[in-house]
Amino acid sequence: MVDQTSQFYAILTKVGAAKQANADALGIPWKITQMAVGDANPAGVDNPPLPMPDASWTSLLGEWRRAPLNQLKVDEKDNAVIVAEQVIPAEIGGRWIREVGLYDADGDLVAVANCAPTYKPLLSQGSGRTQVVRMNLVVSSSSNVALKIDPSVVLATREYVDKAREATELYARNQLKIHTDAANPHPQYLLRSAVANDVGPLTWLGDASGTANALALALKHPEAKLAAYAAGQRFQFKAVASNTGLVTVKINDLAAVAVKKAEDGALVDLLSGDIRAGALYDLSFDGTSFQLGSTGSSLDSVLRRSLRMGGAPITASTVLTDNQLGHVIVDAAVGALTVTLPSSSATLRGVEVTLSRKDVTANMLSIAASGAEKIVLPGTADGMPATELIFAGDYLTLRADGAGKWWCVGQAQLPASIQSGLVSYAAPGVYAFAVPPVLRAGRRIPSVTLTGGGGSGARSSTASGAGGSAGGTAIKRVSLTGLSSVTLTIAEGGLSRSTSNGSGYDGGTTSFGDIFSATGGGGGLSNGVGGPPGSGVGGDINIDGGRSGNLLAGFTPLNRAGGDGGASYWGGGSVSADSANPALAPGSGGGGAVSSSGKGADGIGKIEW
Repeated sequence: MVDQTSQFYAILTKVGAAKQANADALGIPWKITQMAVGDANPAGVDNPPLPMPDASWTSLLGEWRRAPLNQLKVDEKDNAVIVAEQVIPAEIGGRWIREVGLYDADGDLVAVANCAPTYKPLLSQGSGRTQVVRMNLVVSSSSNVALKIDPSVVLATREYVDKAREATELYARNQLKIHTDAANPHPQYLLRSAVANDVGPLTWLGDASGTANALALALKHPEAKLAAYAAGQRFQFKAVASNTGLVTVKINDLAAVAVKKAEDGALVDLLSGDIRAGALYDLSFDGTSFQLGSTGSSLDSVLRRSLRMGGAPITASTVLTDNQLGHVIVDAAVGALTVTLPSSSATLRGVEVTLSRKDVTANMLSIAASGAEKIVLPGTADGMPATELIFAGDYLTLRADGAGKWWCVGQAQLPASIQSGLVSYAAPGVYAFAVPPVLRAGRRIPSVTLTGGGGSGARSSTASGAGGSAGGTAIKRVSLTGLSSVTLTIAEGGLSRSTSNGSGYDGGTTSFGDIFSATGGGGGLSNGVGGPPGSGVGGDINIDGGRSGNLLAGFTPLNRAGGDGGASYWGGGSVSADSANPALAPGSGGGGAVSSSGKGADGIGKIEW
């Protein structure tokens, strides 16, 4: 306690004493908000005397810092004493502390104290510390002192933090004990024992046991209970065997119930193969029977497969399963690969898969149907065993019809550089036509036009020979799906007869592999009769070549010239002359002559898409 011998003490100022009396009388709060410290040395002398607090002071003698209180509390041992505390951070100082003052919310000095001189250094002076300044002030009653500070502008002492932590830990332990001791601490959730009784969420039952047609299922969690079936309950299981007929299912010890499927607007019994080994199925109880939903027919399953978009790309040849449908990304950067579709069975009827290509290489990326099944692209009504994804970003969306076919219901727009093309062969010879990927994949069906070689004209020095007939033409749309190359033979026209009298030579046959062909025109005869024209064989359109001109009986043309060559699909043959010119239009016949007959034109092959 402070007495007449005390050297260091704190007192209320006259203003402070009046405000405390007013607060006690009226019961209104008295807000002490700030603490000031000073050096009590306004004259700046060395070793100033220790200041003696005076109730008449309205300010400190040498205040150098004023800041909000860090803490204002009632002393734990004496309710008549309030403790005011301020923390001075390390970066503030360089002055002596000899006096302390408290200010209230009105800015009035309400209490002053002196203290043993202490120097508060700065870090820049080579020493620094965070300093706590406390004032213990005796008041007549602490009940009207507002013990409230602003925590956003103050620093906390270690002691304060430790006490706050201890209080928080004690509160947390008490709350945790209340939580763990409660019979149902989470009333917003179902108890594990009641999960199977809930209507709505799927309950996973794992692998089915029993037989293929009499399934036995069990709840997985040991605490789960199922008192009875209720409409709206939903379960999921994995089939171990494929069914061979009608199916029933029992869960735990409940009675077996028939399993139905929705078909054509009605619920019907299952057929053999409706449940397949290894597939996941949903069961929904409708109050009478369980309705089957599967990875191939239930909306939930289709949506789950759709969520596979963005998964890891396939980088090696793969056979897809029923559960791998949705959006499948394929990367053939390492090398050629084939992705084989699952069987388009009744289980997958209506299910779609989108396959898209990621890499930018020219490696072949094939999409193949299962076994003897087919992929049906536009323009390929019978379907084909395989197709391809050609370029980066290319995709196909295929839908199973449940009867062995996958129908294309969407595909990428082909780049202009590959969506159309024209290749022609006009010189006689045998060629290997390299099938472009867009044709090999069946994404385009080319139209191929073939024309056989024209026959040459006849030569006769005593009578006029006939011209050669034109080669035939065949036009056909040819699917080149799966073919890497096709042998194309371009016919040579009949050779000119120039050294001896006689009939002209026949033109050769132009062919496109063993698919279809166009025969050559016959050479003109020396007796003035034209040779037989060529014809198309096996085309969608088959056109005979033009027949050469004949001479009329007993008529000898001017200069003893022969008959004209026959016209082909591409144009007329060469005219008769004393020494006929070779035919120019592909496949046309050469003219007859008396000295040197016209050569038949060579055949041609044109591939266009």
